[in-house]
Amino acid sequence: MLMCTKRMVRSIGQYGRELKPPTSYELRTWILNEEVKTTTTIVDDIKATWKKTTVDASNCIKNTHKLFELLDAVIEENDEELVVQVVTDNVSGYKAASALLMEKRKGLYWTPCAAHCIDLMLKKIGDLPQNKYALLKAKKSQQIHP
Repeated sequence: MLMCTKRMVRSIGQYGRELKPPTSYELRTWILNEEVKTTTTIVDDIKATWKKTTVDASNCIKNTHKLFELLDAVIEENDEELVVQVVTDNVSGYKAASALLMEKRKGLYWTPCAAHCIDLMLKKIGDLPQNKYALLKAKKSQQIHP
């Protein structure tokens, strides 16, 4: 067991001087299993709400007003005070809908999807003249031939 863990447990002196830290075995067996069960229960409770709040917005991705209405309705269903952040794709429709949301709900923040942002950055880097040739060469070398 790590020395810092032992010190932490010992510092809980208010609980009682005889409190002993769990062993390494206890931490990696029953204590870990209990934490996994607790975490699974919490995640399952959240998953249960997904069907209630899941929306297929693929047919209105370019309709800013419709996206705004969908996102706003989900926030309304889940209590505005419990929603502080909306993470969406970085396409213009979602950006505009999120701007409308933040205008209506002052305590809300929009964050673009990090993976999508990174994809866009890498594409722009690949489009730079000094990188185009190297990228083209790399793509050709990765082609699978029969």
